[in-house]
Amino acid sequence: MHPEQSSNGPHDHSASQNPRNFQALSDLSLDNFEVDILHIARLFFVAFHLPQTCAWVHAFQCAENRFTAPLGSSLAKSVLDIVNVTRSLRRSGFGYCDPRCEGCQRFVTKEESYFMNVIHHIRRGDLAKARMQSMLLCEGADDTELLNCVSRLAGHLCTPSVACH
Repeated sequence: MHPEQSSNGPHDHSASQNPRNFQALSDLSLDNFEVDILHIARLFFVAFHLPQTCAWVHAFQCAENRFTAPLGSSLAKSVLDIVNVTRSLRRSGFGYCDPRCEGCQRFVTKEESYFMNVIHHIRRGDLAKARMQSMLLCEGADDTELLNCVSRLAGHLCTPSVACH
């Protein structure tokens, strides 16, 4: 477990430190909807990693606060489906940045980058780029179910040209 996932209290974030050489979140060119989806997904990652946190409850609350009802709970369920499919397809672990830490929220791991780029490209209709990112995310496993789940998320009327807030 890296320090960003620690449940043992505060962790260090010096201004010059980029934990584990993570990529800056701003480098991904995500829109506000996608940043919100990443935050919800991270809460689900915490829920699976540290079940005692009940972070899944916070994921649904966050979705309901950020999006109008009943869209929020539908979006959270779609994100949970994507997380579960990803968990079932990957052979290795999934690194993530802790959504409960303001410093960590500024970065993404390579796994989070793949995860969000699949969503980003599906929403923009670029299936070739989405498949490439999905292949990396799923480590070569059959990604059909993942792409179907992401397409369902994208079908919630939240495209780059339609605001969700």
